[in-house]
Amino acid sequence: MRPGLLLRLIAKIRGGMLVWLLDHDGEITCSIAYASPFGGLVTKRWWPYNISIAKLCPDGSVEYPSYVRKWVACP
Repeated sequence: MRPGLLLRLIAKIRGGMLVWLLDHDGEITCSIAYASPFGGLVTKRWWPYNISIAKLCPDGSVEYPSYVRKWVACP
């Protein structure tokens, strides 16, 4: 599974990082994560909409409470 070319292009232009998100119900989606001004990474669960924002921890977990359970960087 690889993210589309358009998503990769947007991430590169805007200085983001592509990540895979594993949701609470087992669904896997791709999103763009950005550096937070307070440190760490933040991403939108339903990219590009602002419906659910998750703070990503360096160990692959997500700060609670969030619909997203785990994340990994896209190759």
